[in-house]
Amino acid sequence: MWKKWLFLVEAVAIVITNTITIVTFTRTPRLRMRKYYLIINLAVVDLLVGLVAVPLYFVALNEKTFLAFWIFDPFLGIASLLGLAAIAIERTYATYYPFKYRAISKTPYIIGIAVVWLTALLFTVSILTTGFVESGIMILTSISVPLVIIICAYFLIWIKLSCMRSILGHTISQRDRKLSVTLAIVTTVSLITWVPFMAYSVYLTFCYIQRCETSSYSWSVNIVHMFKLLHYGVVLKVAL
Repeated sequence: MWKKWLFLVEAVAIVITNTITIVTFTRTPRLRMRKYYLIINLAVVDLLVGLVAVPLYFVALNEKTFLAFWIFDPFLGIASLLGLAAIAIERTYATYYPFKYRAISKTPYIIGIAVVWLTALLFTVSILTTGFVESGIMILTSISVPLVIIICAYFLIWIKLSCMRSILGHTISQRDRKLSVTLAIVTTVSLITWVPFMAYSVYLTFCYIQRCETSSYSWSVNIVHMFKLLHYGVVLKVAL
């Protein structure tokens, strides 16, 4: 019973915080800048997680109907991770090429957002239309590739900002630096919540291939609940 209430509270918190985030960005003139487009997109994805994915998981716990859940959960989860990867790439470009970055139009952002959603859709279709092992590999790929991109991007940003501290008259604005650092912290929290889920997915796939005895993973249900709570919880990151 406690699991139901935890998921319910989490869903409500996700919806409220991300709705506030979206309204704040859309109604504040100084925040209607192209560099915030990807953040707004991520807030929209996370809002859908609270409205759709978490309630479906909550229902699945009771009715054991996973069809709708297995469509929307990977789709929105992958879209969220890819959204973080897109932000990381954008921040890296802004850090290394500040003059070119200021001249960028809205078009690359619109294309980037479209690529995020389309890629998430393609991954989801692949996961749903392949066998257990193949879908497990697709899930791991859809998680690990964005994580590698994110880690590499923020590592490059850290190197650049560390070097710029010793150089006077640098071209990176204080606001852009602060935004990059803030998003790096947010992404770190995301990594903390996604890595355990990815590791557990690897374990389940390996266990299936090796034909483990049922008793070796009979405790897996509670672990799945714990990891789902953990990585659903990260969608509060944008608003907080």
